[in-house]
Amino acid sequence: MPCARERALQDGAVSGLVGLAVLRAEREAGIVFVDSQTAFEQAIAAGRLSAVPTSPVYAGDFMYMGTRLGRHTFKNINTREYLP
Repeated sequence: MPCARERALQDGAVSGLVGLAVLRAEREAGIVFVDSQTAFEQAIAAGRLSAVPTSPVYAGDFMYMGTRLGRHTFKNINTREYLP
């Protein structure tokens, strides 16, 4: 099943050549994209992120950046630092 990026490319929502180049580079780097809600839920269940707003790893302060080598990656929206 194609990911959201692939569907956007197929639907013409992403520029053809640029979109293909980005998808190719992401695949070569081993980056895939899953449903972001699922990624957040799994990270919270694993203890990497928290649902508690006062936590330093509060999920609401992070954005999903993709999944590489089976590990979801997240970036803090304020500091732009990646979650270890």
